[in-house]
Amino acid sequence: MTVTSSEDFERGHGHRRGQQGTSTFLRWIGAVIVACALIAAVGWWLSDRVTASGDPGGSIMKQIAPVAFAIPGYGTSALPVVDEPTPSHPYLIMSEPRQDSCDGMAGTQGWTDVTMQAAFTYTQSSGSLSEQMGRRLAVLGRETSPVPPTPQDQMAWTKKLPSGAKATISVQEVLGSSSAWELVAQAPPAGKAASGC
Repeated sequence: MTVTSSEDFERGHGHRRGQQGTSTFLRWIGAVIVACALIAAVGWWLSDRVTASGDPGGSIMKQIAPVAFAIPGYGTSALPVVDEPTPSHPYLIMSEPRQDSCDGMAGTQGWTDVTMQAAFTYTQSSGSLSEQMGRRLAVLGRETSPVPPTPQDQMAWTKKLPSGAKATISVQEVLGSSSAWELVAQAPPAGKAASGC
């Protein structure tokens, strides 16, 4: 029979306590590391959704917005700036990009274009409108662009932005009308664009 002295017993018991203490400490460290990683991941996920933008600081819209000066009636009650398009009367609306997926399929999610739309009235000839807008847009660095033949009068301009992307402007007469016109000015978003459209 082996007799264990109280000193040996205390040494062995203390060793086990030391192992348990180290084990508990390591578990706590592991838990803290996992918690920090989870907090960082959730923070990144939320910030990506809250602060991410297809037009950081509105810089792309600032390059498109001056096009409004070329629209007949801009700056008067004849062309009110609104939040939502209204089919019943003229309007001007500026839309920042939003997350979208045209077909809802995986991998097509992205930002829509930076867009300015207007519906306006012009009672003179399409040639007169093209000349008037063309002069104003040329001052803004826009160049005339060819358009395919359509049943209604149509005109287009483009400009290369500092980012290298191409901003486009199209103006066309509303089919069946002699004085109602529509303008769409747009540029690609910063970041991944929506696809599948």
